[in-house]
Amino acid sequence: MIYVSRIETGATLLGEARRQPLIVGYTRDVSETGLGVIVPQIRTGGLDLSIAERRLRLLLGLSPEPLEMEVAPVRYVKLERKEDEVDTGYLVGVHITEMRAESRRRYLKFLKTLQSVPPDEI
Repeated sequence: MIYVSRIETGATLLGEARRQPLIVGYTRDVSETGLGVIVPQIRTGGLDLSIAERRLRLLLGLSPEPLEMEVAPVRYVKLERKEDEVDTGYLVGVHITEMRAESRRRYLKFLKTLQSVPPDEI
């Protein structure tokens, strides 16, 4: 599960931005430099994921606590509902622009665990 919110103009650190409207979704693809996320809508309140290069806070639901990163949207597409697929809403590609050192360590460790899982079990 992921939570996406906007980072206010002028905030320089991930923790400085006050909480903004949230969009809740989940990951579709992850890499060292970015993520593909599925969200039900592209806009809510003051949050618009269709604006390229907008600074966003993304909380990735990892155990024991969520992992926080700053991301920027690079592309999005509306997913068409197909009978045999469960994904609906929008697929948004985001580039990771900032992450604290401890968060990056945890994220890279998480990525390594995915490499050991056979593709048919994901």
